[in-house]
Amino acid sequence: MGYFLVVLASIVFAFLGFAIEVAQGNISHVENGREPNAGFALFPVIPFLPMLFVAAVWLANALDDNLGFWLFSAYTIWHVPARWLQQKRLNKKLDQLKGGGFPSV
Repeated sequence: MGYFLVVLASIVFAFLGFAIEVAQGNISHVENGREPNAGFALFPVIPFLPMLFVAAVWLANALDDNLGFWLFSAYTIWHVPARWLQQKRLNKKLDQLKGGGFPSV
């Protein structure tokens, strides 16, 4: 069950990364006078990111019981809100560049 949660959380990490990648690409497009239609690369991230995290958790658990799960939990508690806030900032910047938002003071 624990490794299933690691895989599930790593997929959430991947999709947060995809959203950030698209927002950064769209900001770059708008800054260069193009239409904001950036995309993301699904293939290498989805199969390899979960495998990487499962392997890291498994190796840490081999050192000490549940060490990997505790470290991964701490990383998740930090990573998800940090990426979420980064995505919010990027979306706000993209809206401002497209003329849909008001600059913040």
